[in-house]
Amino acid sequence: TDVVEISQTFYWPLFTKPADWIYQMHLSEVEEPKRQAMVSLIAEQLLELEFVPTTPEDRDVCYEGMDGGQVCSEDVMGDTPSSGPSAPPFGVAKTKLEAELLEDKEDWFSDLSGGQRSKVELVRKVFLHDKCPRVLLIDETMAPLDPASKS
Repeated sequence: TDVVEISQTFYWPLFTKPADWIYQMHLSEVEEPKRQAMVSLIAEQLLELEFVPTTPEDRDVCYEGMDGGQVCSEDVMGDTPSSGPSAPPFGVAKTKLEAELLEDKEDWFSDLSGGQRSKVELVRKVFLHDKCPRVLLIDETMAPLDPASKS
């Protein structure tokens, strides 16, 4: 669409998987390699917007992944960490976020801060699309963001 509005009044359905709502479709109906790529893209976009804090320790932690196997951050990142402000954050934070995006949630949006909600809406309505909308209406959507995210 040519016009997209992002306001401070967010709608989020109850009892849904966050990834399903973000893409406006049931990802369980999408074949596995494509579904994983779609969820990975959401997680990368959100982490680039500092949706959750990440630390260097994220690279050193292993835990159970989405497929039930042991996931270590070096399996995802390789030997060298991402660097620079535009490098996408990877590692355990991404794997945890991917798992969370695929879990059924009673009311995921109400558990998020105002800044996190704004970031989800930006990803959902703008960043996941092939091109930017011609008109983007923003009603104080940046107001709940922390100062670092606004710059």
